[in-house]
Amino acid sequence: MSDKEFDITIDGENFVSDKEGLLNLNEVAKKFNLKSPSQWRNKDSAYLIANAKLHSLSTKASGGAKVNYWAGDEDTVILYAQYISIEFTLKVIHAFKELRR
Repeated sequence: MSDKEFDITIDGENFVSDKEGLLNLNEVAKKFNLKSPSQWRNKDSAYLIANAKLHSLSTKASGGAKVNYWAGDEDTVILYAQYISIEFTLKVIHAFKELRR
């Protein structure tokens, strides 16, 4: 595990970052049945993209097909949660606080 990698549990669901410390926002959205990160189009997401905090990445699925997803660091995950709801934001903040204990 790299220095940036982490595991986090948000409201009972576990997620693992990549080696760069980026969390797959599409996985978070899918687990909680949230709006897709690709629908997050406002000044906040534009700022995060411009400042290399929100990343459009791709990986290969088990069948070999290319799968695109959005990933971000801790700040970006919290801001994505704010885009969703105050309730989800509090769950994400609590999860990051627990991670540091």
